[in-house]
Amino acid sequence: MTTLELVIGIGLILIIIYISFPKLESNKYELDSFARQLVADIRYVRNMNINGNKDCYIENIKGPDKIRYIVKDNSRTIKTVYLPKNSNLSSPLSIIKFKSDGSLSSKGETININSNKRSIEITIVPFSGRVLLKEGKYEG
Repeated sequence: MTTLELVIGIGLILIIIYISFPKLESNKYELDSFARQLVADIRYVRNMNINGNKDCYIENIKGPDKIRYIVKDNSRTIKTVYLPKNSNLSSPLSIIKFKSDGSLSSKGETININSNKRSIEITIVPFSGRVLLKEGKYEG
């Protein structure tokens, strides 16, 4: 066995080991994915409420097992999404619903999603119903 074969063999083994280990930053991507999915679901509910479906809403549930939110239509569950591990969700309202003009049916809301070193803020403007996701350059 030559030195070149030895170096190539060790290189291949190191590449296989590197690929097999999970990424350490996966929590960041899971948190981003959850926040973007929540924003998309809030916008979906807003569009459904504007188009006349008043029975569509999002319900935040803080249970003993896991924190999650549920998208419901006529008391039928459309989608259930769980919060990523080691994360926390703080929302003043348990139900997010909009009026026919697109404005939030209650006061304005700010939803905070916190992880170990990261925080994402979702704001629903009370008068227009606009949904804002603060990320990246807004983080301190």
